[in-house]
Amino acid sequence: MQSKVSVTSSGPVTASCQEALSAEVRQLDELDYRDVLALLAASPQQGVHLESLIADYGLTSPALRGRFFGFFENGQLTGLALIGHQIMFCAPDAALEQFARAAVASGFRSSLIFGPQRQVALFWQHLSALGREQKLTRDFRWFVCQTPARPVRQFQLIQATPEHLEMVIDAHASMFIEATGTDPRQTDPEGFRRRALERIERGRTWIRVENDQVVFKAEMQSVTPDAIYLEGIWTHPGCRGQGVAKSSVVELTHRRLRKHQIICLVVEPEEAAAQHIYEYAGFRYHEDYQAVYLQPVPEP
Repeated sequence: MQSKVSVTSSGPVTASCQEALSAEVRQLDELDYRDVLALLAASPQQGVHLESLIADYGLTSPALRGRFFGFFENGQLTGLALIGHQIMFCAPDAALEQFARAAVASGFRSSLIFGPQRQVALFWQHLSALGREQKLTRDFRWFVCQTPARPVRQFQLIQATPEHLEMVIDAHASMFIEATGTDPRQTDPEGFRRRALERIERGRTWIRVENDQVVFKAEMQSVTPDAIYLEGIWTHPGCRGQGVAKSSVVELTHRRLRKHQIICLVVEPEEAAAQHIYEYAGFRYHEDYQAVYLQPVPEP
């Protein structure tokens, strides 16, 4: 059964005016697929995560770890949100309060909100008023590359295959340990391996191998016909400061911009060295993004 939240304007209005201002939020199903893609096509950057997930899993798969909700004005889809383990949206400001209500009503134990900083702050304002509590926030800068800025001197990246799984897992685990101090091979060995293999099998993992080890890695976390979102970019500590990251990112821009209009990624403001590498390759700052991590919801 589809859940639905109806919204109308307040105050005395005529029947025709009330109809014109009516809006609702409801869960989406596969019958909404075409309308959803049309909506996301108008916002290829903000919609890159959602469109890629839909291409991979559809609108209703349990693998999404959540459900897609649509915001309808006068019967027309004007906003979209994934509400579940993560909350992401591509929607007008007018939809955010209703999506916050849907997030609480749905019962999902969401742990993260991610999106443009201004809209995340507005969404959080509504969600906190409904009782959710914040654990921490992380600010990011959203960078976009539309044209390679440097020539490729030598092609050295390869698309990882299942035969590279073990070395990719080692590289990915090293990146996690640097960032968090925890080893995902210990905390979630089966899930960590499964997700790494899935990305490889989808052709999303690019690596540079020297002396039988990964010295550079990048994950195409989200892929659509118009855009790519890069994540998990890592250089082996023994190869840093030697131009490996610069040449590899430049090569990625040449390889992927043949097929896609833009490449996107986020950088934390204090990561000056990383920003320098991306700007060298042709990335330019576009807008501020933010991640809000939520306090766990108590068990019923």
